[in-house]
Amino acid sequence: MEHQTGLSIAVIIVFVMANLLILIVAIPLKKGMVPPNSYYGFRTAKTLSSEDIWYKANERAGSHLIKAGVISIVATLSLLFFASRFSPLTLTLILSAIMTLFIGGAIIISALYLRTL
Repeated sequence: MEHQTGLSIAVIIVFVMANLLILIVAIPLKKGMVPPNSYYGFRTAKTLSSEDIWYKANERAGSHLIKAGVISIVATLSLLFFASRFSPLTLTLILSAIMTLFIGGAIIISALYLRTL
């Protein structure tokens, strides 16, 4: 059981790091530091058609991704208290669902905002 708890904690660490990566990527978007490009940012035909739309959409997407990343990190860290109750596989599935819910939600909300521009 101790080995499984160690693996569960490792799974939690990986998910915290993945969410930190989302935060690191989102901050420059929020701050308007990413110019229009084909590689990084909220890239759609609409955002690439106008610099004004690009910056507005990416600022909003960055903001939503930051919130989603923070909430996901808090939710992930809260599972440290229950790590011994779940197998590493179960914990991976739970954390994948949490991350998908919040990051996916941020993308959907950002896409809905883009439709208003």
